[in-house]
Amino acid sequence: MIRRLIRGLTVFVVTTLLATGCGRIETGNVGVRKNFNGTIADKVEGEGFYTSIVGSVAEYTLKEIPIDLENLTPKAADNLSLQDLDVTVRYLITDAAAVRHLVATKTNSSVKLDGVYLPGFSIVKSAAQSEIADVVSKVDSMVIHQKRGLLENEAKAAMQRTLDATDPGKFKITQVIVRQVTTDASD
Repeated sequence: MIRRLIRGLTVFVVTTLLATGCGRIETGNVGVRKNFNGTIADKVEGEGFYTSIVGSVAEYTLKEIPIDLENLTPKAADNLSLQDLDVTVRYLITDAAAVRHLVATKTNSSVKLDGVYLPGFSIVKSAAQSEIADVVSKVDSMVIHQKRGLLENEAKAAMQRTLDATDPGKFKITQVIVRQVTTDASD
């Protein structure tokens, strides 16, 4: 009788663990645990397996994240709009604590891609669009294609300043690449 009870209890516990929130956090990612009452846990889950019986764990990347900004048409210094400006911005979240902070304080700033959240994506994208437009507005449209390096360096520095003003030490802009610049022939 005791053996049947122990066996039944063991089967119940194993089944419960398998049926509840178990998972694996991939290399280069962290997990942020949301408790059953909606609060964010203080501890961030590291790489490897986790269990979550009451609550859930969302996976966030700490790897470099690219943002492609395409078909931008900002105005240059001579008040002419560019026909096409394509830029790629790459950024990192500095550490797991920064991910937890962003999830707890800026709930709609992440984007989910292939089951993994990209922390701070909308914050960086917004800062990038604004700062790129500001940098372009300081260069004449007829010479802008010759100043890609200047655009990249100034945009990178401006984005980093903007992000550090609102979230100090949370983001690192690693690279800005101007892929295409086309001036508008009609202007």
